[in-house]
Amino acid sequence: MCLSACSNGDDTSSGSESTACGNQTPPPLAEQLDTVNIIIETSGSMKGFMPTQNRQTAFQQQVDDLLANAEGDKDNIRRLRLFTAQNNIRPIGYDHFQSMLRQGLAKAGNSTPIPDLLSQIASSYSGTGQVSVFISDFIYSPPNERDRDYISNDIRRALAPLQAKGLAVAVYGFTSEFQGTFYPAGSKSGDDAAPVTNCCETEVPYYVWIIGAEPSVRLASNILIPGNAPVAMQAGFDRSEPSYGVIPGSGRSGSWYLADAEGKTIFVDNTQELRQGEVSFTVGLNLEALPTQYATKEYLSEHLEVEGRNGRAQVQDVMSAQAFSEGERLNAKDRQLLECYTHLVKIQVTGMGDRNSPIALNMSLPAQNPDWTDAWTTDDDRDINETGARTFALNEILEGLRALYPNEREAVFTLDLSIRKAN
Repeated sequence: MCLSACSNGDDTSSGSESTACGNQTPPPLAEQLDTVNIIIETSGSMKGFMPTQNRQTAFQQQVDDLLANAEGDKDNIRRLRLFTAQNNIRPIGYDHFQSMLRQGLAKAGNSTPIPDLLSQIASSYSGTGQVSVFISDFIYSPPNERDRDYISNDIRRALAPLQAKGLAVAVYGFTSEFQGTFYPAGSKSGDDAAPVTNCCETEVPYYVWIIGAEPSVRLASNILIPGNAPVAMQAGFDRSEPSYGVIPGSGRSGSWYLADAEGKTIFVDNTQELRQGEVSFTVGLNLEALPTQYATKEYLSEHLEVEGRNGRAQVQDVMSAQAFSEGERLNAKDRQLLECYTHLVKIQVTGMGDRNSPIALNMSLPAQNPDWTDAWTTDDDRDINETGARTFALNEILEGLRALYPNEREAVFTLDLSIRKAN
């Protein structure tokens, strides 16, 4: 009954094992974008990103790259519209827009609360055929001290039309030099926030929100931001269960073999090994269709959970397919299986209850703000040079975005595995 998979992993041939990848639905991608709206906030708080001095900032270069990417893909973008956002969103000509980026923002407008601008975008610049790209520092502090406890609700209310229209959002974070007057939000305690002149010694964050139907957001992100954003998250994306399965020969310990072609049930002959914590195995996961924030090694290592009935188990390690391949001696079948997966999770069984009953394992990943948002959030930005590249109440802003969507309150995925005694 033990078959060859009970050996050291050099040979794993078995009629019950298959190298065929499980059904995995590819991420939805639009064929073409009808209209792309690029909306850049031009209030006083943004002027330092676009100074009129000779020195160029990373913001100017990065946004000009984004614009050039949009212009250069006429096959996928039928119409490009440009806007500025002050108290209201207004169209702007191409020459004026590019001059503002390269020569600097000579005349800034009054500051408008971020929820008001988001509400205008959600109501009037989103819908069938449209993708809106909103560029802002996202500094928002309600003037009433008590309202600062309701920032996430302010954002959720402003974006409510998106959920009703079935639209999604991708958020990308960048940092840039800032030259001029910085207008802080203040502190969570409501202390006054005086402008910081001749700022800044540190870089300042800004964000690009891409809003539209999920397939269009994915295509727009591929075109406009081809992998150069330091941090990212998505909200409102559909989630399909990732394909997964146990790797039969590598990343394992103990005497066991696969009982099913899908790699979801393990048979053991010696239950004593389970009781003594001598059994471990590696599960392959294909997470390419998930929002990117959930598919990082850091997020998986921090949040991936394994629970068991009639037994206990724990996550030992999370690896990329490349790292696993480099760290393990793979036979031909395992190497072929690795082509099916983006991540490998090593699980150790640490105990067993009734030896005659199966162990049911459940591997799940909760949905939370990505870990980077803590590092980019501050509750007091009055001294930006000491605070560093952080945004006031960013966590609450992103929580308000995620609160729009019911699936953001559910686990990202829940996957079942079984360990049974061989008869």
